[in-house]
Amino acid sequence: MTAGISYIADLFLDGTKPLLTSDPSWDNYALVAEARRGAEFHQFQMFKDGKFNISALETAIKDEAKKYGSVRLLLNFPQNPSGYSPTHEEILEICRIVKETAETGAKLLVLSDDAYFGLDYEDNIEKQSLFAYLADIHENVLAVKADGPTKEDFAWGFRCGFLTFGCRGFTDEQYDALLKKLMGVIRSSVSCSSTPSQTLLLHAFNDPAHEEQKAFFRKQLEARYLAVRSFTGSHTSSVLEPLPFNSGYFMSFRVSGINAEDLRKKLLSEKGIGTISIDSRTLRVAFSSIDEDKIESVYSEIYGTAEEMGRA
Repeated sequence: MTAGISYIADLFLDGTKPLLTSDPSWDNYALVAEARRGAEFHQFQMFKDGKFNISALETAIKDEAKKYGSVRLLLNFPQNPSGYSPTHEEILEICRIVKETAETGAKLLVLSDDAYFGLDYEDNIEKQSLFAYLADIHENVLAVKADGPTKEDFAWGFRCGFLTFGCRGFTDEQYDALLKKLMGVIRSSVSCSSTPSQTLLLHAFNDPAHEEQKAFFRKQLEARYLAVRSFTGSHTSSVLEPLPFNSGYFMSFRVSGINAEDLRKKLLSEKGIGTISIDSRTLRVAFSSIDEDKIESVYSEIYGTAEEMGRA
């Protein structure tokens, strides 16, 4: 997945072409955009009043279009680090904003990072990838789907991903040119994709038991999600505020009054609990790696440690 995102950055980002994504976001996005490509990294506030912040996204996209004449937007659902996926109505609003901006003459690249696609735990979540809506939405919108087996097929470490392009009116010649550009980027970096990983995946996808096996592990993840949802719904903290979450592998807390990195270090050194500080005010917890029967005790330690630090 990281490789796929970095290849798109190689093709479309530079010092004059920034990347727009949400706040919070996976820290690797900034590394790819800024460190590798020298591009500015712009963010919009993802949540407001416990919901996806449609108005902030709209303002950010239209500001980018006005300033640069183009937009390079990266959206990740289920999102890392928040664990949030939009509803059907929110997806339609995102599409409206993209289409209206394209109709002004601005060019838009919208990259859908679908690393956790399909890991949904609530009925109101949009079931299709955003890419499905954007692939043919307007001639000025190039939609890209970055996908891979790492999370949704439980194939950690395979380092194998996929890129799919879609744009209304694109000809075979245009797709071929884009493909050749992508092949050049791959050739000049990793040289070629991992054949053993691809071969193993092809065998897995052709195995009639594959979907049944995936469903088993998805059920495990859902049970862990429900346990976390129950705990955070019944506990309050003056330091920790859960960000909206309904899917994926993670959830995150907005941390106030203390530094998230200091909390991370204390949890690790004194409690043996590993978390990730995305930034100074965001702490990510991977409930995917906690047995269901241990979730209450782990989260109790997280809340207790945060409160202790808040009182110090």
